[in-house]
Amino acid sequence: MAYGIGKLPAEQRQKLACHPVADSVAEAADAVTEVEVLKSTLRAALAERDEKVSAMRNHTTTAAQLINMMTGGDPVALLATGVGVKKAQQPVGKPGAPSLMRVVSTESEGAVRLRWKRPMRRCAFLIQMTTAPAATRGWKQVEISIRQTCTVTGLKSGAKCWFRVAASNSHGQGPWSQPVSARVK
Repeated sequence: MAYGIGKLPAEQRQKLACHPVADSVAEAADAVTEVEVLKSTLRAALAERDEKVSAMRNHTTTAAQLINMMTGGDPVALLATGVGVKKAQQPVGKPGAPSLMRVVSTESEGAVRLRWKRPMRRCAFLIQMTTAPAATRGWKQVEISIRQTCTVTGLKSGAKCWFRVAASNSHGQGPWSQPVSARVK
């Protein structure tokens, strides 16, 4: 409240001068003034810093371009001058097949928990299942996951099932993993 009173115009603060909070009002006004001066000083210092950083970036970029021209872009010569060589980025493309597909035990009846290793970051997984051991067809999708694990529920207890996983990203779906079998509890 004292801070709010300190921000009041002087004529409105005068009305409070006869009240016992007069000393506090004066201290709050002084504190508000000091804070405003500090804010102004900080803004000026930040603007000066931003100008210096911008100038430093421009000078560094110009120096790196000159060194690149003088060395003809030779990576060994660039490294000798202290300029780092940036590796060209490779396009991501479709993900590979998930690896290390395995079944993890679960206490739930009629459920199977699957785990695998992702082929790359930022992909989702399609999980399919079949009950035919040599199935080239008949796989049905049972889950979609963004994690490297999935619990498939609602399975018939005692049945043997085969599962496979494919990773998918914005470039498309990758190949299927090697199928794994599991006997449902």
